[in-house]
Amino acid sequence: MKLIHAIAAAAFLLSIAPPRAASADNRPPTPAEAQLQLVEVKQTNRKKDGRESRELAITIRNNGPQPVACVTLRWGIVRTHSSSPHTVAYGAEKTVDFKPLQTEVVHTGALSAPAGRIIGHGAQILVGAKVVVEQFFPDSVKPAFEKLKPLP
Repeated sequence: MKLIHAIAAAAFLLSIAPPRAASADNRPPTPAEAQLQLVEVKQTNRKKDGRESRELAITIRNNGPQPVACVTLRWGIVRTHSSSPHTVAYGAEKTVDFKPLQTEVVHTGALSAPAGRIIGHGAQILVGAKVVVEQFFPDSVKPAFEKLKPLP
């Protein structure tokens, strides 16, 4: 008898709960998206002739037993303008196909800021148009990545 009351109460609560809107941003990750991991973003800073540059070594791993095709790695540096407090992100991207359990290290080469000071960097992994994993250093540079400009 208690079981019948519990089932009836659950059915009632489900019937009055507001419907959830289906959203591409709130959907659970697909298996391909869930198995990708941004292991490390290692930076190397250089200064030559008064100009700063930063090289990134980005390690990505496919932790799953299935291959994942058309994975886009986007990376960049964020700098301040020399005459204003605004920040600008410059970067590039590369498409990679992953075999099961494959680890890939992508070296970006020297990323330099045209003028101003480098204040951070970031990396994002995209499957299709969806950002699956991202890492920024410091976290405050993330908004600049919304308008990522090509490297000069």
